[in-house]
Amino acid sequence: MKSYFNIETGDALQSDILWVKSENGLVKVRLKARVDSTNQTPVFASLKALVEQQGPSTFGIDLSATQFLSLTAMQFLGTLALELQEQGRSLAVFGASEKLKRQMELFTSPEALHVYRNEGDWLAGRRSEPLRGFLNHPRW
Repeated sequence: MKSYFNIETGDALQSDILWVKSENGLVKVRLKARVDSTNQTPVFASLKALVEQQGPSTFGIDLSATQFLSLTAMQFLGTLALELQEQGRSLAVFGASEKLKRQMELFTSPEALHVYRNEGDWLAGRRSEPLRGFLNHPRW
């Protein structure tokens, strides 16, 4: 497993998280290309630890480098989003491919997990439109 570092403290991260950055009360985390059964346990532990140690109201996960998330990883993000929502905080994801966004909308809690097109939209508060409409199309 490669070692990655918190870009603020220089501390080694014991998972496949590429970097963590905190600014203006927002914590941003970038995940690596794949989060699957071979690496998801340490990724989940690192994300939980970051959420517990950070006090901001918004926690953002940058998926621009992520090409694959396992179903378990998507469900973990949905559960984490619900937990944060209960605490008056929120979890946002941004930079995901259209394919990942559609999958997350199907397998997570879209009410709790805020999805943004990119980091700029996240910072401006411009959420992506839900894609659920295509499932209600008469053809389906």
